[in-house]
Amino acid sequence: MRHILAILIALCAFAGIGRTEGTAVTGGDVSGLWTASGSPYVVQGDINIPSGQTLEIQPGVIVSFNGPYSLTVHGLLKTEAVKDNSTSARKRPPSKTDANSICFTTDLKKNPAGWRGIRFVKAHKDCRLENCIIENARGQGNGGGLYCEDSQLNLTRCAIRNNAATESGAGIACFGSNLDAANVDISDNSAGKGGAAVYVSGGEVKLSNASVSRNGGGAIACVNGAMLRGSNCFVTRNVGAKQGAGILAVGSIVDLTNANIDDNEAGGLAMRENSRGTLTNCTVFGNRGDDGGVFAQSSTLSLTNVTLRQNESGGVTCTDGSHAEVIDCTLKENVGPAMHKDDSSTVATTNCLVEG
Repeated sequence: MRHILAILIALCAFAGIGRTEGTAVTGGDVSGLWTASGSPYVVQGDINIPSGQTLEIQPGVIVSFNGPYSLTVHGLLKTEAVKDNSTSARKRPPSKTDANSICFTTDLKKNPAGWRGIRFVKAHKDCRLENCIIENARGQGNGGGLYCEDSQLNLTRCAIRNNAATESGAGIACFGSNLDAANVDISDNSAGKGGAAVYVSGGEVKLSNASVSRNGGGAIACVNGAMLRGSNCFVTRNVGAKQGAGILAVGSIVDLTNANIDDNEAGGLAMRENSRGTLTNCTVFGNRGDDGGVFAQSSTLSLTNVTLRQNESGGVTCTDGSHAEVIDCTLKENVGPAMHKDDSSTVATTNCLVEG
């Protein structure tokens, strides 16, 4: 009897070997409801939400990709958040210690190639990610953590961090898409060709209460007629771009209110090739590189109640037929001229404090 019992115990132990804790998700179409009780969801191939289908993910779910796989969204992806009406909860992005967060990730020690991110391609207009962490994606081409093409996406209280892309948009890449992001932290992402945090080609991106920091390859890049609207944003300590490590616009529009563009390499804000920039109640401080605080090339600037201090290569520079309206601004302690323009450009100042 004891011999039979020992055999049964051994068989049970053998049967448990190789089991995946949580829920295994093989490649293919996915939809329905993913719950905390089924977490972690271990993705073992490329997965897709088809057009007309919905995948809803509840709080507390971890989605772990065990190889270089992606989640492509043609249908509707939405996450459910635990309701918390406290002021701090409404404003802060989640952390891994938050039991109610939803995390899309991979273990880079076991999967050094990373996963390929979430890719919204002509997706449903109501796609929404709330209280999510997007991390450790490694994109080939454009887009690391999130990629949007001809789509609309709403982000609320999300942390997008430690993602990479061989080209642009390691955190978020948007092509002809509309993105509305509030209370987000986009940090520690790296891109080979710029716009490491957010890359926008066409379409419109709205950022509110956003922290964009420590990204390598520049922070935000807007091209091809894109529109960036930002309020209460911090764009700080970004490095690695050849120009506009804070924000670069090429043939695009940037409109910022109550923003800080501080301590970036390769300049704070660079407007090029018929771009238009409007800054209201902003601070541009301690940026380094040839572009200085704010640089305009063949572009238009409107600065109202902006403080530009301690920037290398000057506060405001206008070249190649640019025009700047500078109203109620303070420019002081900058290395180089507070304001500089070439003969083809114009700068109009009203009620400004200018030193240097």
